[in-house]
Amino acid sequence: MRWLVTILALLPALVHAEGGLISLDCTVVDGTQTMQFAFAPRDVAADGTGAYTLIANGQTVTATRLSTQGPFVWSSGPAQISSLLLPQGAAIFTHLTFDASPIAGVQTAPLITYLECGVV
Repeated sequence: MRWLVTILALLPALVHAEGGLISLDCTVVDGTQTMQFAFAPRDVAADGTGAYTLIANGQTVTATRLSTQGPFVWSSGPAQISSLLLPQGAAIFTHLTFDASPIAGVQTAPLITYLECGVV
């Protein structure tokens, strides 16, 4: 997993090389599901922060990398927020849905998924 962290630390340089597409093939740590993420720069600063086109499991959205350490954050619908954080030793995907609860704006508990990812 350290090599993944190293790859992501080098993301700003990789983004500007060879078209800048970064693809991750991930497996949920319990082995029950796979997830794929592909990031292509749109409006990215020299440090790698900024806007990316993200293809996540076949859906294309705009994601924002908030700092050099991440996370990548995006919305896949009007009441959904997702993020991908890549701390040392783990990859963490979160998905938060705001449901139609009786109290407007009350969120459901986030889905937090721990992933093992490789660069494709």
